[in-house]
Amino acid sequence: MSSDKNDLIEIKCVRARSWQRYPCTVCGGCTEKVDVHAESDALPPKEGSVVAESSTWGWHDVIRVCESCLEAGDIDERLAQRAMEIEAGIERRAAESRQHVQFLRSLVGRLKVPTFAQWEEAGRALSLERFQMELASAYERGKPEKAEAIKEDYEELYGGQLPEAYERAFVAARGGKNV
Repeated sequence: MSSDKNDLIEIKCVRARSWQRYPCTVCGGCTEKVDVHAESDALPPKEGSVVAESSTWGWHDVIRVCESCLEAGDIDERLAQRAMEIEAGIERRAAESRQHVQFLRSLVGRLKVPTFAQWEEAGRALSLERFQMELASAYERGKPEKAEAIKEDYEELYGGQLPEAYERAFVAARGGKNV
């Protein structure tokens, strides 16, 4: 892809907008936290381009050249190298995606999964177990106020009313005393 003089984009030394790193269009890396960036004016998107269709691609708004690329020189060679790297990555991801599609298709009809109700019951059982462990730990450390806070957290989780199994666990953790 060649360009004529009318297509040239001038890169200028400009004051950095803020003290942070910005992406480099040339190498794909970032600037350092510097006061001056080498970048173009904001680019208007070309009609029908990907850039015009997607305003979320902010890295197309300006062309920025980091200080490492400036120091290395040969910007055209670095641009071509980065384009090849991206292209290779696209091809690799496409191959990985095809493999993943094959894997997913190989699973069709082979998965034996629990029902949602079974999943919910397992979650309730583990939640109760965690509640009991947290209470026991609080009382073992001599921190009954922590146990009360744990109980309040679970009450809030259950809409203000602790399920009966949790109430029994709380009383058991207190040594059978219901206060």
